Amino acid sequence: MLVNTLYHSTIVSGLVMGYSHLGKMVVGSLAPKLDFTPHDVGMVVVDVTLAMATKDMLIKQGIIPADIMNSEADAEREHHDKAIEQLQAAQAEWSRKWTERLNWINGELRRRGHAVQTFQDINAAIHEYALVTGKILDPLGCEPQLSDYYTPSDGQKDREIAFIIAGMVAMGLVAYKFAK
Repeated sequence: MLVNTLYHSTIVSGLVMGYSHLGKMVVGSLAPKLDFTPHDVGMVVVDVTLAMATKDMLIKQGIIPADIMNSEADAEREHHDKAIEQLQAAQAEWSRKWTERLNWINGELRRRGHAVQTFQDINAAIHEYALVTGKILDPLGCEPQLSDYYTPSDGQKDREIAFIIAGMVAMGLVAYKFAK
């Protein structure tokens, strides 16, 4: 609820600032300073009214979402959280197997009298074990990654792209404003 309120107030504030700037360019007067003169109050009312109408039109056209914390986003977040839990469990299991395998190889090489060093790298340990014993051990496989458990939806990708574009535009406007 609070996030949506902040989202909508940010949109309206940005539109009000834009309309205020346009009004300044069209009318040729300064932007309202909110010192409650009839002219300033009238300009603020016009700017806010135009901003609210524009925001409503953008929502109806589907250009901006009416509710950024919608059920699709909640379902996406739930799906992501479950994938993170599965990833953490898989990484813990993989790490346990990796440690057991490394300890077993180091112990086996020591027991056979071929332990020149204690290995920290599993691949080097497996290679040395194969050279000493002639037996090839099954590889452990790659460490689990988030992409093994989670693929973002198209909606999530679209929201991320929109966020990146909006951030780039905002930074461009700030850089343009301060470059003057």
